[in-house]
Amino acid sequence: TVTGGVVVDSGKFDWSASDKFPSLSAPEPAYHGLKFHETFGALAFTFHGIAICLRDLGMTMNPQGAHYTLMGIETLGLRMPRHVENAQKIAEWLEK
Repeated sequence: TVTGGVVVDSGKFDWSASDKFPSLSAPEPAYHGLKFHETFGALAFTFHGIAICLRDLGMTMNPQGAHYTLMGIETLGLRMPRHVENAQKIAEWLEK
């Protein structure tokens, strides 16, 4: 019914280790050549999310989406153990 999410980052990933993540390691033209990883270090992904993602996607969801999200949070505690259980079964099956 709604798309939303959260970004979690430990700050331990080396975004500049390869050319795989140019938006974090290469100069960003929209920000005068700023290199997010070089400039912000462990907070590179966080500041990239603020500067780029919020600029492109917006920072607030519509009221109906917010309502649906709150309704889903009410049952999150009941649903997560089942998600974990299912993921564990799939992981064990894949391991075999």
